[in-house]
Amino acid sequence: MPHSQPGHSLAGAMLARTFVREIIVGDPSVLTAIVRTIQERGYDKGRVGIVEYDPYTSILKNHRDFFTAKLPQAEFVFVTREFIALRLIKSDEEIDALEKSAELGDIGIKAMAERVRPEMTEREVFGIVHEAVTRAGGEMGMIQLASASMLDPDLNDQRPRPVSRWPVIGTLSITS
Repeated sequence: MPHSQPGHSLAGAMLARTFVREIIVGDPSVLTAIVRTIQERGYDKGRVGIVEYDPYTSILKNHRDFFTAKLPQAEFVFVTREFIALRLIKSDEEIDALEKSAELGDIGIKAMAERVRPEMTEREVFGIVHEAVTRAGGEMGMIQLASASMLDPDLNDQRPRPVSRWPVIGTLSITS
């Protein structure tokens, strides 16, 4: 059964969108909650794998210091590369989900291409994509809009939260 500590308003949503069956948050320190979970399971004298955010960004030093101080008999091992390699192998269910996600992305892009107009705000463009995807049965966990001048399209500004005050300038260009 999934287990989450109180303290994060998105805990339920995080569990619903991940293959990880446990997400530990809050109460009031997430680090203390992680240590307690490791101890309750008897891993405090064993090997604890650490999956970093990505292969180039390590765990924060103060977090590592906290864990090694609170769990002095545990051996911490970085397993990021192995975890990423394991995640590259997709089940039939994951492949179906990826295909459905791509289909929904195409629906959102098509709707945007058909309806975007000069001087629309990012928020209005976001609304076009959001409406099209949700009408097609999808949900919007995140959308990344990028604005770029066609004079220098390699220089763009990406924000996951569109705003009303920054208008979309120029024309939409979609290439395959």
